[in-house]
Amino acid sequence: MKKLFVCFTVLLAMLSPAYSWAVEVAALAAESVPGVDLIALIQAFAGESAPVWIGWISFVLVIWSQLRQLISPTLIARLPRWVIWVLEFAAANFGKSRNDYLQDPLTYKKRT
Repeated sequence: MKKLFVCFTVLLAMLSPAYSWAVEVAALAAESVPGVDLIALIQAFAGESAPVWIGWISFVLVIWSQLRQLISPTLIARLPRWVIWVLEFAAANFGKSRNDYLQDPLTYKKRT
């Protein structure tokens, strides 16, 4: 436990100069670049209910990404390729976070 505490203290000591440097850079950037209120920008383009829509869409995508892992790839492989791609994209199963080769519905579809 003592080694863990010492390692944590050393890590904090190493990161504290980087943190103070990052704070200084952020303050400098805030002075030189005018701020943009993202919520106001979204409301200007999508209306007053835009933050509510964004919240619900985010909620549904998080739920889908959690439920997707419970559905077998053989079941999803029955769907058309573009639907599989959209569902996998919505569940963030692409790129480096893609499922294992044997658990990927598109791969399963190619094998059968």
